[in-house]
Amino acid sequence: MIEFRSIPGPHGIREHWLPSGGRKQDEGIFRSLGVFGWFLLLYFFFIFKKEEEITENKSTIREEISDRGLTRWRPRRTLLLGPCA
Repeated sequence: MIEFRSIPGPHGIREHWLPSGGRKQDEGIFRSLGVFGWFLLLYFFFIFKKEEEITENKSTIREEISDRGLTRWRPRRTLLLGPCA
């Protein structure tokens, strides 16, 4: 529920749209993230960056194998099936 309230302040009375919890509605997502949210965003950014490097390395390995005329690239079974292989 959103209410329209008059809030007394140092510069007189100001009117704001406030949710019933009392926080301003116009706080953006960046203000409401908090410290934990920022660390989470950085964590995911670095994970995706690292994943991009790994796929890049895989493609260069595949190119080297094909250039040398070695066998076709096959991923290890342990990566696909886990420890049960």
